[in-house]
Amino acid sequence: METLNMGKFVNSVSVAALMALAPLALPSAALANDKLLEMSKSDDNWLMPGKNYDSDNYSGLTQINDKNVKNLKV
Repeated sequence: METLNMGKFVNSVSVAALMALAPLALPSAALANDKLLEMSKSDDNWLMPGKNYDSDNYSGLTQINDKNVKNLKV
């Protein structure tokens, strides 16, 4: 019986600790997200595999177009 009560105590302490620390993590996550959103507007460097959170894979660059794409080589 004592072991069961100790398990409940440990679980309640763990939940309380997580809830106490959660507000500390949120502001930095929000800042990082805002920075990624701002930086993903540039075509210079793609920070995510699909360029942005929408993964639209769209680039506004115009060096390669339908007339010169055939000249690309490995």
